[in-house]
Amino acid sequence: MIWIMKEFLKVDLRIARQRSGLLGQDVATLLGTSRARLSKLENGYARPKVKELIGLSIVYDKPLDELFQLSASRLTEKLQSRLAQLKPAPEIEARITTLSRLADRLHSLNQERYDA
Repeated sequence: MIWIMKEFLKVDLRIARQRSGLLGQDVATLLGTSRARLSKLENGYARPKVKELIGLSIVYDKPLDELFQLSASRLTEKLQSRLAQLKPAPEIEARITTLSRLADRLHSLNQERYDA
């Protein structure tokens, strides 16, 4: 799973930078990191830190879910599959509410992707 996420993240990051017209050094400077670190992120050799993800989202003017659209799509599919596999448990109101809302959000995300 981590490998899959890294593969999608590297594709998404590279595409976002290319679409922005920014050079790798531009983005590295804005993030306060090295060009080598940015290259590792874009090539899937390093996992982005939370502050880097937030910075990338701001620099590329994209919400995180849009910035990592391929990753989010793949993860949404996995979550839907796993949601269906959850075993019944004692009736805990918070659990029922949370799982119901999660199912609704996953359904909405899929609908948005198909409508786009």
